[in-house]
Amino acid sequence: MQAGEYWYAMQDPAGTPQGYARLLVSARGDATRYEWRLRIAFPGGTYEEDRSLTLDAGARMVEASFAGGGAEVHAERDGTRFVGTVRSADGEEVALDVEVEDDAMSGLGFVLAATLPRETGRTLSFADYNESAGFRAEGRARVEVGERAAVPLPGGDRQAWRIVLTRESGNELPLWVDDTGVLVQADWGGGNLMVLDDASTEHLFEPAPPVVRVVEPEQTDKLVMEGEIAGASPRDLFQWWTRAERLERWWPHEAEVGEAEGGPYRLRWKEPAWFLDGLITRYEPGRRLGFTWVWAHRPGAPPLEVEVDFEDAVVGTRLRVTQGPYRDTDEDLRERAGHRQGWEAVCARLADAVASGD
Repeated sequence: MQAGEYWYAMQDPAGTPQGYARLLVSARGDATRYEWRLRIAFPGGTYEEDRSLTLDAGARMVEASFAGGGAEVHAERDGTRFVGTVRSADGEEVALDVEVEDDAMSGLGFVLAATLPRETGRTLSFADYNESAGFRAEGRARVEVGERAAVPLPGGDRQAWRIVLTRESGNELPLWVDDTGVLVQADWGGGNLMVLDDASTEHLFEPAPPVVRVVEPEQTDKLVMEGEIAGASPRDLFQWWTRAERLERWWPHEAEVGEAEGGPYRLRWKEPAWFLDGLITRYEPGRRLGFTWVWAHRPGAPPLEVEVDFEDAVVGTRLRVTQGPYRDTDEDLRERAGHRQGWEAVCARLADAVASGD
């Protein structure tokens, strides 16, 4: 992309603004630097991140960083290694030193779509690294140029090439790049769009109070969140977590839930293609639900457990979600921060689903 400042509106599938993204592209001698800021507000929570990526004249990653959830990661290339620091959410700083492939690329690798020759069938592959997780290797990623078509933008339709970034996990990120090499749109999954605008979109970020909040913040080995859901008794709200047809209205695309301890608690999302393969550990209607938390796409990750408590409240039910255990590592602290944002989002959707009735 040409040097400049690019503003994007972040929209949900209904076209409702959720926040903004800003991509700043600048030349640093023979290198190109990309600075990314993302701010999204949804009912009950927010997601915020900042990233940077510097590519040398040969489009090789020489610097990258991530900041989000209170954690910070920054590293620079030193031969075949990336060396830097990781600062956890509680302020602890440790050294980072990982070996990377020569064609390594960070989570901002989607900017490479704008560098490809715009020709149907043209492809590019690279080694994919997750800088937010301390530059964890994520396998190979592939970018392929598709067809050219009109893309609706605030200033009118613009011809752009559909370019798809496919990660080794199978997740796809469709992107649209115009004839001048500008990224004009991206589909982050399920119709959640990032759309180029002619002016600043910073005003679209309007956080609302979360439905559930962290309690017992000093307990870093677990995550405890609590809040009230109006309009449902504990027994009724329990069914919103255990009846597949209700669960699918606010959390996964598909659900399989047993009716006793030892039964399945399996959740599936189509975009991205995620599968949570859990087992029920507590099943007390109207009081408590427990299940294991195991992602199919992370087979080596230590299993976690989730416990959901339901108590009477003045307007409905006091909901308490406990997840853990988390290890005293930077990766687990980042995962805990990500789970906090996730529960804020899904519990807000739960509150909306309950409010809308059966």
